[in-house]
Amino acid sequence: SQLIRALALRVLSSIRVKTILQVVIHGITVATKDSSPYVRKTAANAIPKVFALDEETLDILLEPLALLLGDRSGMVIGSAVAALQEIAPSRYDLLHPHFRSLCGVLIDLDEWSQTIVLNALLTYTRDNLRQPSYFEESEALEAASDLAANGEDFGGADNSTSFDD
Repeated sequence: SQLIRALALRVLSSIRVKTILQVVIHGITVATKDSSPYVRKTAANAIPKVFALDEETLDILLEPLALLLGDRSGMVIGSAVAALQEIAPSRYDLLHPHFRSLCGVLIDLDEWSQTIVLNALLTYTRDNLRQPSYFEESEALEAASDLAANGEDFGGADNSTSFDD
């Protein structure tokens, strides 16, 4: 059952022995493709445990993590983003393909996952999206009056409309 598979991976990933890391990584890889969201969530939670034991496994762990970031289950997405923030917070290339879907799934996440995902999205946005530039109010008024003086339409309104009948 799904509970047994998830508990097996949880126990296996909690064993802090480097000699079985390859077995744990294989278990994570298999669990990321499991049909149960609970097992996939457990795989996402196991990734930081393996990374904490051996940081050289980062490249190997990023493959299943990238798969989990594209999951449809809110339960899995929250844990996957938390794992990403813990092991490689500056790897925006993993977050980028899922940016819009993460924004859309926020409403379906639990409170803790919402906080984690929002923080990740805010950090991503600050570092990767340009800030819009705004006119100063005086510059905007000056530009509008210049357009009006030249007879150009500047607001989308049809200036030829008459209200006289």
